[in-house]
Amino acid sequence: QASLPGGVAPAAGLALPFALPVLPRGSQLTLDIRSTWGDPHYVGLAGLEIFAASGEPVRLSPAEAAAVRADPPDVNVLPGHSGDPRVVGNLFDGVNAGTDETHMWLTPFTAGGHHTVEVTLDSPVAVAMVRVW
Repeated sequence: QASLPGGVAPAAGLALPFALPVLPRGSQLTLDIRSTWGDPHYVGLAGLEIFAASGEPVRLSPAEAAAVRADPPDVNVLPGHSGDPRVVGNLFDGVNAGTDETHMWLTPFTAGGHHTVEVTLDSPVAVAMVRVW
């Protein structure tokens, strides 16, 4: 017998035509940053952590980590900028708490624009939490 959230059973003789997911499940995660904490020109993060339904962190394989994309990618797209170490690949290097810029990501910010980070996993996972640093 199917049940509704909270263990409530449907009325007698009625079947549930769908399943209500408790956690989102998939292999692609897109984070769309729409505002900053006040900086009119840049937005950045120190890290991202994805946690599975088990509560364990989802460890990205080297191929998954290399496939993380951002749009815009980083400040190196700006004229006169090159070689800046604050790239999107740093978001999953495991160094999240600190002030070392070589473990962070920074990208140009445009008010009203989309600033995305896309993570593609090799197989679907039920996501319990995403920690943003």
